[in-house]
Amino acid sequence: LPFAGTAGDIIPTVERFSINGFADYDITPEISAFLEVKFNRTEATLQNAADFALASEPFSPDNPFIPAAIVDQFNTLDAISGVTGIDPTITLSFTTAGQPGLNLPEITERETTRIVGGFRGEVKSWLNYEVSANYGRTEVEIFDTGTLLPDRLQASLDVVTGPDGQPTCASTLDPTATSPVTFLDTPPGFTTFTPGPDSICVPFNLFAPVSADVTEFLLTPTASNAVIEQAVLNATFTGSTEDFFALPGGPIGYAAGIEYRDERTAFQPDALLALDLGPVPVSPAIAGDFDVIEGFAEINLPLLGDLPFVEALNFDASVRVADYSTVGTTASFAFGLLYQPVDDLRVRGSFNRSVGAPNLGELFAPQSVSLSSFTTIEDPCDASQIELGENRAANCAAQLPEMP
Repeated sequence: LPFAGTAGDIIPTVERFSINGFADYDITPEISAFLEVKFNRTEATLQNAADFALASEPFSPDNPFIPAAIVDQFNTLDAISGVTGIDPTITLSFTTAGQPGLNLPEITERETTRIVGGFRGEVKSWLNYEVSANYGRTEVEIFDTGTLLPDRLQASLDVVTGPDGQPTCASTLDPTATSPVTFLDTPPGFTTFTPGPDSICVPFNLFAPVSADVTEFLLTPTASNAVIEQAVLNATFTGSTEDFFALPGGPIGYAAGIEYRDERTAFQPDALLALDLGPVPVSPAIAGDFDVIEGFAEINLPLLGDLPFVEALNFDASVRVADYSTVGTTASFAFGLLYQPVDDLRVRGSFNRSVGAPNLGELFAPQSVSLSSFTTIEDPCDASQIELGENRAANCAAQLPEMP
């Protein structure tokens, strides 16, 4: 679903392919085997509205690409700056929105495989069972067909006139040149190319259509991948006392089981993204796993039934104990009472205690800082900010008494 012309997509284009298979086989009248197989592949292509944007960045008046009318206006203002007390500057605002050459799509491929197999059957008329093994694996590949290299953007926008009279990157003439354009918090210096006479830097003319040479210099494809795996062994037993015992409200129902689960995750960013060159934080490589053994039991007691103003009165309870390799032992429980005076009315009350153990992402994802709309966070007590508020200096001194 496109928006802003053809600049971007609200909803990505998605292609899905799925295969599901189910099989059951009765080995004996009391024992059945079952198998489930699933494979799913999804490819999503997203065209962002804009990969990057610059707002009011300083722009050198020596840039030969600046139109003559702007240069003339700058020179006029500069000539009278001694009178007006205003030093003129040229600032740059720019976005890749609407520029297909600089706004390439991101493709995410996800493949999920899941296999479940086991047996189910009846031990006695009052006891049924199911044992199973479950394995699942999801692989994710993230391809950015045009990742912006911020150090190259800064270099390509810092353009001067070369000895031959042609526009050239300042870093080609002077490897130590510092671009006046700073793309947010991009570290200074050049990491993805070597400045100097043999530099591959291509001057970027913002006042003309984006050339293929500029696109090839500024953008590069990157690929990151992630894997999540889960293996589960489970045994569950269920039944009731219908054949040999009943309470006034009916037979007792019960269930119990044990489960072993192993979960693993890994994420590997592209080697170039791992350098953390740009203003958007990139998650570093992560890997982690945990396993857990859980046991549970449940019971339902139909205390009364089929009486005047007591169609049903049931008590139920459950407990689950888990031993995690990461956080240790946890216990959860619940109990409740259901009262049904007539067919059309039920009243239920319950009490439960549950424990949420951290998942893979919560356990192993590194700490990160989120930037909203590329807005950096300013420290109000920093020397550059402390004089901007009438009471800020006093407030900072009160809250941070050790501050010099």
